[in-house]
Amino acid sequence: MKSSAKLWEAWRLSKTYQQLPSQIYGVEDSLASYCFDRAVATFGIAVEQDIEEATDGKKKKAAEASASMVRARWLGTDMKFANPVPTRR
Repeated sequence: MKSSAKLWEAWRLSKTYQQLPSQIYGVEDSLASYCFDRAVATFGIAVEQDIEEATDGKKKKAAEASASMVRARWLGTDMKFANPVPTRR
């Protein structure tokens, strides 16, 4: 798993449990916890803003596809495409 995927996971967990990432991951050093929380927040906010810009004004299916592409770009994951449908000639 890439570090960007781990940052995204930390961001999502933080939002889900409404706790600072450093609390969830048990970071005890005050400077380290501040730096970790700030890095996670900076990354998470940037990804969410990019997703919001990519989906703005689009209908549900197109918005979901755009959001998926943005996440894949930020997280370094493979983009998923629909299986091609065979056609007759």
